[in-house]
Amino acid sequence: MDLHEIGRAIKNKRKALHLTQAKTVGDTITRNMLSQVESGVAYPSVKTLIFLSERLGLSVNVSDAETSAYYDYLTAKDNFHAGEFSAVIKTADKYEQGSPLYDEFAALKTRAAIEIAESAYIRRDIKTCAEYAELGRAFAAVGIYANTKTVKHAENLLALCNKETAEAVKEA
Repeated sequence: MDLHEIGRAIKNKRKALHLTQAKTVGDTITRNMLSQVESGVAYPSVKTLIFLSERLGLSVNVSDAETSAYYDYLTAKDNFHAGEFSAVIKTADKYEQGSPLYDEFAALKTRAAIEIAESAYIRRDIKTCAEYAELGRAFAAVGIYANTKTVKHAENLLALCNKETAEAVKEA
């Protein structure tokens, strides 16, 4: 199904149910977004497509890769908020550049790696700190969520780790 077919199917089903755009979207998406989807100007995200298909009782085919990526992303976000940073990285590692939601996974992986590095530094686990600070630095520089401030933060953590390592070598 191409962009225009998806939009047409959503619009036809909405009209068949005698729903206005505003009534259809509720508080979940904007009426403007629905209008763009229906006119074939914008492709709905997987989340939006699932919402509209459930709201309208419309069967749509979303690729298994997109659906899996979306649910993995939601799980990774939940894991991040629960402080399960290693689980976030493990999930994000399944997605390579060009995969659905790659940029979102790279951003989550960056934040998780930096959290692990900071925690390791506090525990004086300098090797783990350096490893995850480097990982955070690398992923902070990729994708649409690339962030120079986060890159600098990771570099500062890495510098602290290197300083600790150098001091430990001097003492030995």
